[in-house]
Amino acid sequence: MSNAPFHLLFGTDLLALAFYSGGLALLFHLLTRPAAARRQAAGYGAALAMSGLGFAACLMRFAYYPLAFFLPLTLLLFGWRWRPVLRRPALAALLLLTLLVSSLVFYQARVAGDAYYLTQFYTQLATEPSSRATLGLYWHHLRLFDPVFYHSFFSNELDFSRIPRGQLVRAVAVVLVSGLVAGLLLVGLGREWRAARHRGRWWPTRRLLFHGLALGTALLCTGLLVAFSLRYPAALVGWFPGAYWTYVADTRYFLPAFLSISALVLVLVLARPPRLPVALRVLGLGLLGGSLLLSLVTRDRRTAQLVWQQPAFSIDKVPGQPEDVRRLDSLLHTAGAGQPVLFGRNYYNKRVEIAARLAGHIILDADSLLAHRPLRTSRPVLMLFDLNSATAPSPAVVEFLRRHRARPQLGLPTLGAQILTLEIRPTDY
Repeated sequence: MSNAPFHLLFGTDLLALAFYSGGLALLFHLLTRPAAARRQAAGYGAALAMSGLGFAACLMRFAYYPLAFFLPLTLLLFGWRWRPVLRRPALAALLLLTLLVSSLVFYQARVAGDAYYLTQFYTQLATEPSSRATLGLYWHHLRLFDPVFYHSFFSNELDFSRIPRGQLVRAVAVVLVSGLVAGLLLVGLGREWRAARHRGRWWPTRRLLFHGLALGTALLCTGLLVAFSLRYPAALVGWFPGAYWTYVADTRYFLPAFLSISALVLVLVLARPPRLPVALRVLGLGLLGGSLLLSLVTRDRRTAQLVWQQPAFSIDKVPGQPEDVRRLDSLLHTAGAGQPVLFGRNYYNKRVEIAARLAGHIILDADSLLAHRPLRTSRPVLMLFDLNSATAPSPAVVEFLRRHRARPQLGLPTLGAQILTLEIRPTDY
């Protein structure tokens, strides 16, 4: 339903979405079970599995904490109001999820010193000054809001620069698609609500349940990103467009909202009996068809490129950078005699991370290496460390490198990286 931005995602994004989608499907099953099935079993197994899947999503991405609790809380609300048989399974699911998430947060606080992302901002990035906040909030971040309605159907990698006045064309496309999606949702959901109330049961019809779950997912996902963007300063980074990163500007963080909006529009447009006016349905079908066709073309083109030519990253086209990339790849593939090694870093370098992941190495950020319970090994282990050459390292990083006798191994000026070699010994702590 949506091509944006699947081809940009890392593994944890897709895994988290898969786990949460499984939990959401179980919730919908519990809410819509026929009466005969409800009499045969109370639903403890499905409810506990739902919370387990929600917790699995939390393990992958921190942004799924509120979404995970949305599952048992919705079941509890539904059971309390309409289906008493679901109250106990809902309470059991909520208790299980609370125990699992509390254990995870406690472990993080005990090992790393804080419940990361909940009690501390990502500290490895340079950030804008706190003086830019108004009453403690960074309201100007909302100007960078990703066009969520547009990206629910069209990839953010579509290259408008190949056509005349491409940026203007893209801006017009974003406005038109966003306006159409907003119209489809407002008119369609409004008519669904009125139709349900006209029949005397505005809740819980199956279609309203589906729309409510999808809409709740989209709003929770978006609300969390808005809250974090208002609360925390923007990161000043070179790998993000505009070198100015905040949560609401990062397209991939909206993945649950993308799928929810796509699903809402799909059901509203194809629903029987139809709820939308004929003209709006035709426009909706055109939107879905255009998104699908463009997605297929984009995927086929990318697949053909991967089959017929060696993959290349556009960021490797900087003069002198291909040679540095070859030197980096050579080091990564020969270090540790071809076996995976630890790869530490005290900043984020996208191209270096790509190379390290492709070589199969284990990446550890400085906050993990410098946690309250530091890294321990049962035998000597080789570590490569990507040191930020642009800024002076923190005293803790300097001490870590001194303790493990770091030696310069490779300088990569075009990548802005300096690779050091360390040997972690069991007796170093």
